[in-house]
Amino acid sequence: MLPVLTFQDVLGNIPNGIIIIDENSKVLLWNSWMESYSGISTEKALGTGLFTLFPELKEGRIGIAVNTAIENSQSSFLSHTIHKGIFPLFIKHPGETEKIRVCQDVHITSARQDNDTYYAVIIIEDVSVAVIKERMLKERAREEHELNEKLIQEVKERKQVEKELRLSGAVMKATMDGVVITDNKSNIISVNPAFGHITGFSTENLINKKISILKSGKHTKEFYKNLWRTLTTEGQWKGEFINKKPDGKLFTVEASITSIKDNTGATQNYVNVFRDITKRKKDEELLRKLSSTDPLTELANRRAFDEAFEREWRRGLRHSHLVGIALIDVDFFKRYNDFYGHPAGDKCLQQIADILKNIIKRADDIVSRYGGEEFVVIFTQNDPDGIFKLIESVHKDIHELKIPHNNSNTSKYVTISSGISWVIPDSKHSAEQLLEAADKALYEAKEKGRDRIVVKPFSE
Repeated sequence: MLPVLTFQDVLGNIPNGIIIIDENSKVLLWNSWMESYSGISTEKALGTGLFTLFPELKEGRIGIAVNTAIENSQSSFLSHTIHKGIFPLFIKHPGETEKIRVCQDVHITSARQDNDTYYAVIIIEDVSVAVIKERMLKERAREEHELNEKLIQEVKERKQVEKELRLSGAVMKATMDGVVITDNKSNIISVNPAFGHITGFSTENLINKKISILKSGKHTKEFYKNLWRTLTTEGQWKGEFINKKPDGKLFTVEASITSIKDNTGATQNYVNVFRDITKRKKDEELLRKLSSTDPLTELANRRAFDEAFEREWRRGLRHSHLVGIALIDVDFFKRYNDFYGHPAGDKCLQQIADILKNIIKRADDIVSRYGGEEFVVIFTQNDPDGIFKLIESVHKDIHELKIPHNNSNTSKYVTISSGISWVIPDSKHSAEQLLEAADKALYEAKEKGRDRIVVKPFSE
């Protein structure tokens, strides 16, 4: 038997606007989300006609869909537009002078009352964040490496509403978020259809199973310890889970868990409302990669190198360990591009990048494409002889590639020149000075005929 939960308990965790109207279009339910976004209080809305509150909706898509739901028992879905919302009331008013236009998806569902008449359940979902992130992703991909803005992450406040449990079934079925109710021992006692759609579990077989059936093993004991501590002390926990489907596939959800207490103040149930954010997490990772990776060689780009170099310099300063820099330049590369063409030049750079990846394997060492035909390697805690031997191996493997270069003055094959410098950081010098020393070593290597390695300790 389901526990005694109020309608307010369940709907208080749903981050969408909810309106229920009768056959005369009068408002039966108006939740806190609606109050926040429309500026119309529940007291004012209840008993008032929807089209009295918003007369401009009556002849539009909303009015048609509502009448269809009530008269013909048919459900509707109205998708958002990027430029303006379907509901004209949804211009958020966080302050008297501030306005923010938002976009919505609107779900209109028909439900039958006890007297065989119908009421309409209207659920409005704010999809502004998804639209903005989609546009950001496309724009950043086109702009290549100007992808440094953070994705907007909004956690919608879940508020409680004051209505009876009789209406909660229709709302739980219509919402796109997964909802699971457990007892105080974490046994599942109720789920909505979206739960099965998101998790992949058959909802018929979940009753009385432990909610831990979703565990992926990706979270530590400390993670769960902190979760329960927050839930016990504050009555609510919000965060992200990595869960596992029956087939073993992992997915990420954004969840809000609320404890429901009985009249004595003891926890009786937990309500967990969650949504699948797996795609959003992948988009975030893609943006991070695009903003820090060279698309041709898949090495770290110049910006990522600058950040890593400064970080390693500071770490070397704190722990007094060596930081080394190797600058590598492809000899007569402009001539190579002019003679063989840019596609061949790109392939040549990719082959050299692959050699660098195969030889420079330490997790703390960082290989970057510094620009054009120039590469740079940051070595941390290596000894100078070890750095030289690694770069020597790079030269050897590039020789063995035997990439033809008929326009080189050095060899009939592609060769590289390298400049190495190293130092144990101190407060009297800077990372820029170390980079300059490596650049001087590279210049000397070119002056001496190229296809060679020159080492210039920082002290020189």
